[in-house]
Amino acid sequence: MKIEFKNILSHSSIEEAFLQINSIAYHGDAIDERGEAALELLNQYSDQCIKIHYNDEEFVLTIDSISYNKDDFTNYFLESIQAENIIIEATTLSFAEILYLLKSCLQNSFVETIQILYIEPSEYKFKNTSMTSYDEFALSDRFKEYPPLPGFTINAEYNDVDLIAFLGFEKSRLGQIFTLDETIYPNFIPVIPLPGFSPGWENRTINNHIKFFTEKYFFSELKYVSANNPYQAYKLLENLAQTKPKFRIAPIGTKPNAIGCAIFLVNTESEEIRYGVLFDFPVKTKKRSEGIGKTHIYNLKKV
Repeated sequence: MKIEFKNILSHSSIEEAFLQINSIAYHGDAIDERGEAALELLNQYSDQCIKIHYNDEEFVLTIDSISYNKDDFTNYFLESIQAENIIIEATTLSFAEILYLLKSCLQNSFVETIQILYIEPSEYKFKNTSMTSYDEFALSDRFKEYPPLPGFTINAEYNDVDLIAFLGFEKSRLGQIFTLDETIYPNFIPVIPLPGFSPGWENRTINNHIKFFTEKYFFSELKYVSANNPYQAYKLLENLAQTKPKFRIAPIGTKPNAIGCAIFLVNTESEEIRYGVLFDFPVKTKKRSEGIGKTHIYNLKKV
């Protein structure tokens, strides 16, 4: 059994968006206007909105002050959740929470469909007042040094694992991989979101990472996917998996691209981990974005 895309619904206004009633919804903390809007939308459709948080130091998921390791969380989900539809509010959740929720949904026989809600920002805040230079946006206060994600961490001690990195605006996130990781990747494939959420944003991504597109980092080829389309990210990884026996995925770009990565990892999970993940758990800057952009609902089904 695996998770497939049913359809993608995109709305220019959040008022146009709708979710399935009688669903159980999972969400995180709102740190900006779009996060607050997402939680308001959840409350309109779901009578059971559950806050979930992943602790990357203790490797546990916490719900209502109760902490679960990945196996205990799966058991909790199998025993406690009997809804046919699950809503995952991706605007307020991190990659790790989305990944483990999707894994648990796949194993729960009651769950038939999954809706993932994501709201774009209308604008990000800059680190400085320059609007003409390709400076970085002020998105994160700090990053972790890529702690492992249990069940999705691949052994790369023989340097036979390629690196697929979905890039965003923050060059330090990719820089950490090459600085702190002792692995020598035989191939480095960066993935650029094109088009970006707004015209020209992809230029910031390219400019902030261009120094890595050299032989020094074993750069091999540049790939492109849409910034707000997780299906394209999923298909890219599926196609790469046909010719590459092992690779690590760094979902350090847009949240929709990270969603596509999570679905790929869940669908290909096995005892012999061939496809692992590198994630640095950014501590997001509060009020880092302004306004509400497009609202996306990614409808998934189990087959």
